Amino acid sequence: MNHREFSWPTLSIVMLLTVCGQAYATEQKKLHGDIEVGAVLTTGNTNTASAKTAIDVEQEWTAWRTQYVIDAQYQRTQFEDDQGQHQRETTAQQIFLSYQGNYKLKKPEETFFVLGSYNDDRFGGYEYQLTAAIGYGWRFFKTQDSTIDLEIGPGYVWNELESGDYRQGSIFHGAFTFEHQFTVATRFRQEVITDLSFNGENSKTKLDSSFIADINGRLAMKMSFYLEYNTKPDIDIRKVDTETGITLVYSF
Repeated sequence: MNHREFSWPTLSIVMLLTVCGQAYATEQKKLHGDIEVGAVLTTGNTNTASAKTAIDVEQEWTAWRTQYVIDAQYQRTQFEDDQGQHQRETTAQQIFLSYQGNYKLKKPEETFFVLGSYNDDRFGGYEYQLTAAIGYGWRFFKTQDSTIDLEIGPGYVWNELESGDYRQGSIFHGAFTFEHQFTVATRFRQEVITDLSFNGENSKTKLDSSFIADINGRLAMKMSFYLEYNTKPDIDIRKVDTETGITLVYSF
């Protein structure tokens, strides 16, 4: 992977998140979250080894609710070259980082959110993708077993392509999240996130479905399906990416 300079968009997001963190650093509350780990080894006609890890942490404050996400994937594939020699190459390498802070308004189901994310996908046609957004969040449905959350607001994206070109511009950011607890040991989560470009650049929509079944008190098995659609990907990159996985989740 080529060396990448620390860009001013990255710096601005880090500074924004630091200021937000300092605003409620004296009101720290208990945090909770999930650590997800999975690995797949394939042998035979195709020899591949892939690994996935993700950390999703939420923390409640007096005036804020925060979420931190780290998601990383890596895959190596063995193949036979024209001379009959076995070679190995990296065929997937991605890391995604995000932070979101929701400031609680007068009504407990309404919030003002601040979002920043960074995506580095070595085989996605981009050197990096940065997104920042602010807006209004609303939990418009809540029962003992289910919740539905909606977030809308303006944002801005900075993208550097592998070709060295830059794409940036204003977006509309929207997110829909549905969670349902079937039993004490099983739960379902459906999330749809879209970043629609205002200036005709690439728009992205992500769909993430997961079903989690507890194995014991803190350990669970997660079955997931992920789909990402880009309207204007880089050359030779498909518009649609999908991923299906089974991983172990440790909750704390």
